[in-house]
Amino acid sequence: MIMKLKRIFALLIAAVMMISLAAVNVSAAKTTKGVTLNKTSAGVTVGKYITLKPTVTGYKKYTLVWSTSDKSVATVAAGGKVTGKKAGTATITVKIKGTSYKASCKVTVKKASSASTTTTSATAKTTASSGNAMEFVQNIKIGWNLGNTLDSTGSWISGGPTNYETAWGNVVTTEDMIKTVKNAGFNAVRIPTTWGDHVDSNNKIDEAWMKRVKEVVDYAIDNDMYVILNLHHENAWLKLTDKEKTAAQKKFKAVWEQICKTFKNYDEHLIFEAMNEPRTEGSAQEWNGGTAAEREIVNEYNQIFVDTVRA
Repeated sequence: MIMKLKRIFALLIAAVMMISLAAVNVSAAKTTKGVTLNKTSAGVTVGKYITLKPTVTGYKKYTLVWSTSDKSVATVAAGGKVTGKKAGTATITVKIKGTSYKASCKVTVKKASSASTTTTSATAKTTASSGNAMEFVQNIKIGWNLGNTLDSTGSWISGGPTNYETAWGNVVTTEDMIKTVKNAGFNAVRIPTTWGDHVDSNNKIDEAWMKRVKEVVDYAIDNDMYVILNLHHENAWLKLTDKEKTAAQKKFKAVWEQICKTFKNYDEHLIFEAMNEPRTEGSAQEWNGGTAAEREIVNEYNQIFVDTVRA
């Protein structure tokens, strides 16, 4: 009888241990943290792209940081879009910001075949007008404007970036908001942004402001949307007279240099708009195209913009 009880007790202990182990395993599974990619190796042709899809576990809120071991071979945008630049290999890595969790994919970039690049001059013109540029435009279906938020301006506003975001009555932008916009059918977001209130006497943009702008841009980029980022409501300093343009153009160039440096590894999903409604406030021609002299100065700004971005 005692032996029988011992056996029953032993079986009960074993059962309890199995249940405990199962509970531990389930708990461990729930708390597993990390990031993986849908591919560990991939190939792409020069001038083409592939998109790597990350899967994050163990986090409800996180920021992914993408990098490439050789941007001359392949670049990577915030949404995981990898573009082949020249033949070779590069390692694309995604990391959960602020952690050691990361995943990598070895990308082999191959040259385009000669057959696909050999065309007559007539064919080349057709390809140029109906190739990547036209596909790019066609991919932008319908856009939404995030106005009166990052473009809020006023000497009475103070404090951090979100104080400016909400100064004109709007709420702080969140990724859930951008996802809602995308789910409603929009695939492009214009983000009007005022920079002048966040630039010091040396034309350096406040780091916290730049970080916040990038965060909002990434909300859309990470959800495979197009973004238009610009200079907005800058008429207080963006002057259109010969006397004032030298200092203004220096500031204009410095601002765009910093924006370009921040977003240099993004692909065509991020679009830059030089400036919004450049004009002389209060002038007779303010809303009638300005004067011929002012239009010439606007073209000078535009050329500075093009040269700076391309550089």
